Amino acid sequence: MPVSRTQICTLDGAPVEEFTLCSRELEVKILTIGASITSFKLLARDLDVCPGYPTHEGYLSNPFKLGCTVGRVVNRIANAKFKIDGEEFQVSKNFNNKHCIHGGERGFNLYNWSVEGVGEGWVRLGMVSPDGDQGFPGQVAVAATYTLQGNDLSISYRATTTKPTPINVTSHCYFNLAGHNKSRAHLLDHVVQIMADDYLLVDEDYIPLAKQSVKDTIYDLRKPTRLGDVITSVPGNLGYDNCLCLDQSDDGVKAVLSHGDVTLHVFTNQPAFQFYNGYWTNVPIGKEGAYYQSQTALALEAQGYPDAVNHPAFPSTVIRPGETYQHDTVYRLSCH
Repeated sequence: MPVSRTQICTLDGAPVEEFTLCSRELEVKILTIGASITSFKLLARDLDVCPGYPTHEGYLSNPFKLGCTVGRVVNRIANAKFKIDGEEFQVSKNFNNKHCIHGGERGFNLYNWSVEGVGEGWVRLGMVSPDGDQGFPGQVAVAATYTLQGNDLSISYRATTTKPTPINVTSHCYFNLAGHNKSRAHLLDHVVQIMADDYLLVDEDYIPLAKQSVKDTIYDLRKPTRLGDVITSVPGNLGYDNCLCLDQSDDGVKAVLSHGDVTLHVFTNQPAFQFYNGYWTNVPIGKEGAYYQSQTALALEAQGYPDAVNHPAFPSTVIRPGETYQHDTVYRLSCH
């Protein structure tokens, strides 16, 4: 179906726009600020499962990263530094005044992305991160393409660089399949399944220490598991905020989330999910008057391993001139 677009305002002389993608089954809205998903609606139920802000202004700061694209490197970089080809780089220390998280103080989510193309059922947004942005080397050109077909929302990220640099981009969309404005009790009634054989053991700052098997741990979610039955057993009493390392032996579904008869299947070519149940979320003024409190929505952030640039044994997140970063994730939302 045709994509509709609405100019909301201008920001630094550039238009801020929102795009509406529709199929018979779904309606998805994309904002140019942060290349953000602001609404993800199952039309048969008039059910919006994606938390968001009431206006574009919330996305100008967006401390909880609702719906946005995160980069240049999602998750943590230990001590906010790394080496590539023997050269050390110091990047933004925006986590505990020590580490880098989600690309630094001004990550990709705070850019107003430009419109690179619009077609039947799709929109492509793009931005350029300059050489030295947040301390990272290389000028990076990144594009995010959102395509809606039937019950599938596909997100494709592509990026190139002028110098070797780490790239690890994700959609930080949160979900509550009972409805974006529903409670923690509704979230705990979700059933989750993640096809991950391993997880990353982390320190108190969530910096990876080692890769370990999920067998006989609270991180073994390979079988459908009610979230409320396990969340209080996660060490630290904060619930899940963990990198689960995916089985990549085939192209099948990598995660399934369900509540009642509403189901979300997630497919990705990325090696991991950061599974986060939103413990720190506190948004008093969400869209439609919603108050998003702690653990009222969760995120399945498809990505490379956190701090991979400092762990030679992890799958590399470094791309070089002439190479193209490729990330493809599909969210399949349905009811039965």
